[in-house]
Amino acid sequence: YEQAKRLQEVITYEIESGTFNPSLYVKKDFKEFLIENYIQKWLEFSENRLKPSTLKDRKRVVKSLFIPFFRGKDIREIKSAHIQDFYMFLQKRNISKKTIWNILSELKAFLNFARKREDIDRAPVFPEVKFEERPIVWLNQEQQRRVLEHIPEEHKPIFVFLFTYGCRPGEARALMWDSVDFVKELIYVRRTFSNKKLVNIPKEGKWKVLPMLPHIKEILLKLYKRKKSMFVFSWRYDHYGERALPRIWKEACKKAGIEGVSLYAGVRHSFAMQRLREGFSYEEVGACLGHSDVRTTRRYGRLMAQNLVKVFSSSTKIVDLNEYRKNKVSEDSR
Repeated sequence: YEQAKRLQEVITYEIESGTFNPSLYVKKDFKEFLIENYIQKWLEFSENRLKPSTLKDRKRVVKSLFIPFFRGKDIREIKSAHIQDFYMFLQKRNISKKTIWNILSELKAFLNFARKREDIDRAPVFPEVKFEERPIVWLNQEQQRRVLEHIPEEHKPIFVFLFTYGCRPGEARALMWDSVDFVKELIYVRRTFSNKKLVNIPKEGKWKVLPMLPHIKEILLKLYKRKKSMFVFSWRYDHYGERALPRIWKEACKKAGIEGVSLYAGVRHSFAMQRLREGFSYEEVGACLGHSDVRTTRRYGRLMAQNLVKVFSSSTKIVDLNEYRKNKVSEDSR
């Protein structure tokens, strides 16, 4: 009786404060809200909204971390304290802060999914995870030329294309002839490979339109005359496999005396850094790379203090360095 009376007081308060959620008091719904059951709804919701590679990563995190840690927990009862405990659990596993940030972002997305379905009133508070961004590895154009010299002739077309446009390797591999317009001199990037699957939507969820530069047009016309498949850059009568380009790149880098630079860094990071150092704006470079948010592009400039050398160097005009050196020598002699 006393328990029922206290429960009545709680429900009355929730009704008056506008926070009453009847699903919390329905016993038959308990199993539906267990995290190991409810999370399946989220994965089904994500199925057609994420690229295969991203969905694969999400399922891996769910299976290896979320379910084992929160098993048997009703999602309606997950509080900030549970999130803090999970955060401490990740820290004890010696996971990098960047990876922890990614994992917590996935958990936050899951709980926001439940909130939008109105199965929970609000998502719990998450701890702030700070981490240092790793410096960007990239190549200048001279280094790219050195690597290109060691790439076999049959593979050079796709690498020249990648260096020219800075697109993702998966987008170049997925380029088909129906996306090449020789009359308007345009190239449409509307497919990519993700987890070995050909998908019709690029990462940003929208097509990119590239201008067909003269040297690229020359390459494409030669390829078109002897085309072997529906793919522009074909190898052995089919598209390049997921591991083919990285392997070719690695071998060429080794011969060129360049170490520790991945294909992605040698193409995409290098395109961004080269253009920013040439004076193009973040908005211009971001548009070329297909970034939907300029903050993504600004990361390149933020991590490379060398980009600011010209800005700071202009202050040396204030000082006559030769005069300064003379005064310094005379002071030292005294």
